[in-house]
Amino acid sequence: MSRFMLWPLLWILPLILCTATSEDGSAPASEPEECELQRLSMLQARSVLSSSPRLPWDDRVFVFGTYHKGGSTMMVNIVERAFKALGADMDVDSCFRGGFLKNITECMRNNVTSIRLFTGFFCPRDLEETKAIQKPRGARTVMEIRDPRDMMVSAYCFAKSGGDYGVQIFPLHAEKIPFPEILTMGPAEGLRVISQQMFGLLDCMNRSQQKVRDDPDVLVVRYEDFARSSRDFDKRVLQMFHFLFEDLVSPAQYRDMWEAVKVEDLNRQEESGNTNITEHTNDDECMRRSTAVLRALPDINAKVRDFQRSLGYA
Repeated sequence: MSRFMLWPLLWILPLILCTATSEDGSAPASEPEECELQRLSMLQARSVLSSSPRLPWDDRVFVFGTYHKGGSTMMVNIVERAFKALGADMDVDSCFRGGFLKNITECMRNNVTSIRLFTGFFCPRDLEETKAIQKPRGARTVMEIRDPRDMMVSAYCFAKSGGDYGVQIFPLHAEKIPFPEILTMGPAEGLRVISQQMFGLLDCMNRSQQKVRDDPDVLVVRYEDFARSSRDFDKRVLQMFHFLFEDLVSPAQYRDMWEAVKVEDLNRQEESGNTNITEHTNDDECMRRSTAVLRALPDINAKVRDFQRSLGYA
């Protein structure tokens, strides 16, 4: 491992440990003197790495693929905050494709723009098209997945609450979610309707994951690993940043990105005051009841279980 690959770990990990609380939540886990020494050593380390006049997206393509009800809101917010911390103008330096084919912008076609966000669905074809862009340091792709059962149930609960009004969950499927009928459908009926589109989406996610299984330039992350705890959130964010940027950014820039994205941690929502994610999540009771109903629907549950096994969730 090169010394550049260690910079983000050396810079951020000690700070995470110094700000962590003890088991009873009363005091920092590390002694103040030790933390101060760690901070001083990190300041010395910063002076060793010279900054580059080039921006990371001048040398590398960054691709992010997410799926409907798979944590896409959180991931998009993390990406936008991180790149803005590096000085990116996301209106100029990035391309965004929402969950509809008609949202494919001109910059998605020009094979020039280096920061690319695919939300709603990310199929093997999308991955292949991004590889047509040539940059000195190649391309790095982050693909976010989630437990297929939770995605199915979340899609139903979100639609029942009035979200996704009149849209296609998976644009390659011809039918839209029936509104306003979905608003009065119970879990059994509603899940059958939602599954008609969600199975296409889950198949897309599964095929993409299988395609990149051994690709060193693609990192597959799980929504659950970001949502479990603040410590897990920090760990996964650091892993993702290190994979994406390596030595393309300085230790100070790693810290700036980490500080910028912490507000997207579900477990820090109350202290940060950021409601971007919680406003896009579902009612816990709907999720609980609908999950129980899904398990009692043999045909749908069997297909969901197949996807879970293929994606490593069962």
